[in-house]
Parts: sequence; structure tokens; C-alpha cells
Amino acid sequence: MITEESIGFYESPIGWIEIRGTDTGISKVSFIEGTPKNAKMSPIVEECLDQMAEYFSGKRRVFQSFALLFRSTDFQRAVWDAVSEVGFGETASYADIARFLAKDRAVQAVGNAVGANPLAIIVPCHRILPKGGGTGEYAWGRKKKEWLLMHEKHSL
Repeated sequence: MITEESIGFYESPIGWIEIRGTDTGISKVSFIEGTPKNAKMSPIVEECLDQMAEYFSGKRRVFQSFALLFRSTDFQRAVWDAVSEVGFGETASYADIARFLAKDRAVQAVGNAVGANPLAIIVPCHRILPKGGGTGEYAWGRKKKEWLLMHEKHSL
């Protein structure tokens, strides 16, 4: 059964967020440049938008589980599941995630999987930092990562 993709947009304090999904789940959450076009939203995309608004207002710390509709390797899924265990306002290193997965030597592979995360904020890859300090990189820009970390710290 093929279901039609729906798209919703949320204007966050750090830029527009695009949420893509269907009636059965979410396929992508990403920051976009420019002003979005009209949206056609499924109930699941609307719920994800509501949860995003709660997150940015400081009222939501954990996102409801959505069915995730995208291709990934088993390793990527395992990394994203581990990243999702890092709590609101907390951070972990890429090495911490590798150790959690009992793959101590896979730190670079963990970094690659974190960088390939298609669900900004929902899978909180912004909470994963380099072992040597600093915030490290973020697929949607370092300033957004720094803002998200500060937002969570101040919302505790």
C-alpha cells in the first residue's frame, strides 16, 4: 500500500523546520532555508508539529514515538536508538555511544551514523559531542546545535 507523503512546517527560534511523513509515520525532520510553501499535513505530521512547538516552548523533553519511515542500516538504527536514550539537557560523546553499543572501536562509524540522522531534534544528535571538548559539527549547522544545547540547559 502506497500512502501519500505529507509535509508540515514549524517556525522555530532558529529557523524553519520541515516535517515529512504519511498517515503511518515520520520520514524526515530537517531545518530548511527560506520560507516554506503551503503544507498538506497528515494527523501524524500535525502531532509532530505540536510536539515540536512544545519542545521549543520548554514543555516537552521527550518526543512521542513515531513510526519511522526511512531506509537505514541496522547499525544506523542502533546508533539512533542509543542517541535517543541521551536525556534532555544531557550530553554524551561519540565514544560513549560506541561503548554503549559494545563497539568501542566504531567511534568514527558512530559519528557517520549520527551525521546521517534524518530526524533533527527528535533523534537528539545535537546532544552528542566530541570526546575532546567543544560542540563539534551538526548537519544543520554548529550555531543551531549550540542553541539547542543552551535551550535544553535553560529549560531544566
